[in-house]
Formats: sequence, structure tokens, C-alpha cells
Amino acid sequence: MSDRAVHLANRIAGHVRDVHRHVPVASAHDAVALIREVAADSLLSIGGVLAVGLAKVVALDTGLPILAVPTTHAGSEMTPIYGCAAMHGAAGSGTVGRPAPGHHPG
Repeated sequence: MSDRAVHLANRIAGHVRDVHRHVPVASAHDAVALIREVAADSLLSIGGVLAVGLAKVVALDTGLPILAVPTTHAGSEMTPIYGCAAMHGAAGSGTVGRPAPGHHPG
């Protein structure tokens, strides 16, 4: 492992492995609880639309910035749109109200 990778690994305070389509509310609450428990100062999202989607919902709740490293070409990392599913299947969506990473107006 390179020195840079070791430095980054030593700075990761928590890891959410369980990500789901349409971000279940319970998953979002668990992730937010972890973020608060480890006193995170930012979010690192590595993965596709599921990982980026969870990061958006968590950022909406916590106000933390997201560094998104997309591994697929879904485009979620380029929009402020998020979605979250309630416990009994009802889904909700919206926008985070601020430009997404990579968004350049005009």
C-alpha cells in the first residue's frame, strides 16, 4: 500500500457497508448515527448510485460535504437530487438545495 493510501486509511473514521436502492430511512438513520458517533467532518462516497445516494441523504441531514468517487456512470454524483424510502415502501425525493459536485451553472 502506498504512503498516500495508508494516510487516507488512517483518516477514515467509519464505514457503511450496507447500502440499498432508494435509501431506506432506517439505513439513513443508522449512517447518520455513525457519522455523529465518530464526529466525522466530511463524507467519502466510493461506489455507484447506491453509495452516492446514501451520501446525499446523510449530507442533507448532517450538512457535511461529500467527496464522491463514482465507480459507475450513473450520474448521481452530478445532480443535487436524492431519494429516500420509508419503512413501508413509500418513496420520497427532493433536491439538496445546493449545487452538486461538478455542477457549473451557466
